[in-house]
Amino acid sequence: MRPLHTLSAITVTVALLLAAPAAATTIKIATIAPEDSPWHEVLQNMARAWEEASGGSIKTRLYPGGIAGDESDLIRKMRVGQLDAAMLTSGSLPEIARQLSVLHMPLTIETYGELDYVMAKLGPRFEELLLEQGFRTLAWGDVGWLHLFTTTPVVRPEDLRPLRLFMWSSNSRYIDVWKNMGFNPVPAPATEIHTALTTGMIQAVIVPPIAALSFQWFALANHMTDMPWVPMVGAVVMTERSWQKVPKELRGRFMEIAAAANAQFKSKIRAVAPQAIAAMKAHGLEVHEVPPEALAQWRAGVEKGFSGLVGEDVPADLLARMQSLVAEHRTRLSQQ
Repeated sequence: MRPLHTLSAITVTVALLLAAPAAATTIKIATIAPEDSPWHEVLQNMARAWEEASGGSIKTRLYPGGIAGDESDLIRKMRVGQLDAAMLTSGSLPEIARQLSVLHMPLTIETYGELDYVMAKLGPRFEELLLEQGFRTLAWGDVGWLHLFTTTPVVRPEDLRPLRLFMWSSNSRYIDVWKNMGFNPVPAPATEIHTALTTGMIQAVIVPPIAALSFQWFALANHMTDMPWVPMVGAVVMTERSWQKVPKELRGRFMEIAAAANAQFKSKIRAVAPQAIAAMKAHGLEVHEVPPEALAQWRAGVEKGFSGLVGEDVPADLLARMQSLVAEHRTRLSQQ
């Protein structure tokens, strides 16, 4: 028989263990967006609300400003368990599910109304494709329209051909398309754009105006082509492995919080983008209009060049569905 004092000690130890709060789960979230930018702000708001909703049982740790690497690095780190979640753009989402390359087809979606209509219809399908690869979509958003920012004026395709154009280093097929169109793409991590512009390694980037302002890229590439190239869609994604760490009773609330944070972020970004252009113009940015005949040249080049992506990278049926939805939305507007 155990001594009485030993049994008492065991009893006290068990009682303390039962009374002690469970260790908090920490969710690590990263983005290449700079600290204190609107993108960082939305993650801060979401993380804070998650912690409050969980009563402190879920903690978050944010890694902004590319300190965890380029978006390709973030995806790799999520896959190996070093990160749980990330805010990614349509430039890198195809690294998870290649079919999402359809979102990066230029000059297809032309207005926010069209984008919202397409995402309302196809968003669930995109989420299925990401989930098949082990990533849960917590919320969708957008980062603004991509525009050309260059070191010399660009209005027509031939103006861009001599320039070294930044390209996501992970998308080799996309790089090949630009090469086949007669351009000079230079693959590099997004975190090195500023350095590459400074050294002359690149002379052109296709980025949202608010990113050009936030990262100060416009100071080096101070010419903007007034032609919305493609809307850059964004998403907060979490590995399914990490999602399973979230208690079931909290998951619905967490999804609501993420969606609400991103909805607020989306409206803010859409309002801020014109202000960003105005601010850059006040500091030397030159904006160049694209006349109809030049736009027709860009469209012809895109139709011919990007058709090479259809099939293996961009499913033909998914692209056709997106084009059909855009046409449907335009028809509805014309009948109002």
